[in-house]
Amino acid sequence: MLADSLYGGDGNDLIIYDSVDKVVDGGAGIDTLRFAASGQTLDLTVTNPSLVLSNIDVIDLTGTGNNTLKIDLNKLLSVTDNGSLYVDGNAGDVVQVTDTGWQLQGSAGGYNHYSNGLGNLYIDTDITTQNLPA
Repeated sequence: MLADSLYGGDGNDLIIYDSVDKVVDGGAGIDTLRFAASGQTLDLTVTNPSLVLSNIDVIDLTGTGNNTLKIDLNKLLSVTDNGSLYVDGNAGDVVQVTDTGWQLQGSAGGYNHYSNGLGNLYIDTDITTQNLPA
C-alpha cells in the first residue's frame, strides 16, 4: 500500500477526505467519500497523478460547510464503478461541471438527476450548481 492511501474493501464504506490522501479506493459496496472540513475544493478536472479516486458512489460535501466539487464526464466515469455519482451537501456547497452535454432528467428523492452519455450525476437539491441546465 502507498503512504496516504485509503482502501475501503468489500461492503459499504465511509471514507473521510482530508485533502492529503493520495489514493482512495472505495472497493465493493456503496462507498462514500466525505469532506472533513470547510472551504475545501476537490478539483477532479485537473490531472493530478498523486490523487487517484476509484469505486466511489457518493461524494458528501457537507463537512463543516462551503465545499466545492469540480467534475467532468471523463472523471465521473473513472471515479465511479457504474457511471453514477451521488453528491450530497447543503446550502453553501457547490458542484461545478466543466464540460458540456449534460441534460436535466428530473428531480426525485431530494436530488436533481443529470445525464451525459454513460454518466449520471445526482446532485442534492440544496447544492448550488454551475454550468448545468436548470
